Amino acid sequence: MHTKLFTLLLIGFLSSILFSGYIKQQAFVCFNESPITKETVLYPVSEFQSGQKIYYLFFSKKALKNDYIRVQIFKTADNISRGGYEMVRVKDYRLMKDEVYYQTDYFVIHQPGRYILQVYNPQNLNLPLAYGEFTVK
Repeated sequence: MHTKLFTLLLIGFLSSILFSGYIKQQAFVCFNESPITKETVLYPVSEFQSGQKIYYLFFSKKALKNDYIRVQIFKTADNISRGGYEMVRVKDYRLMKDEVYYQTDYFVIHQPGRYILQVYNPQNLNLPLAYGEFTVK
């Protein structure tokens, strides 16, 4: 009994060490109640009040080669049909030459719930570059 448990724990530990190095996130999304600055980016926020401005920062470790990114916001809940997700907002942004690593903006949501913001390369809508989750109270 103890041998099987020890073997399972050892396999789980070794596989987490081996595979965690291969999956590296190349881009991030963070949220804040205030406009994104050097100071506010260090203190991300994930809970907001209904009707409040939600500022976000999309940051990529590598320069983006495409001219546009697509930002999609979904509401997620168990009682929503279509797989538990409802699209709330979609917007394409043109990246300026000085914005090849990041994009920042804000939006307002008036309905309480759990939300997911995803950033895509418009040429590949199958795999998001980054995503972030937040809650509106």
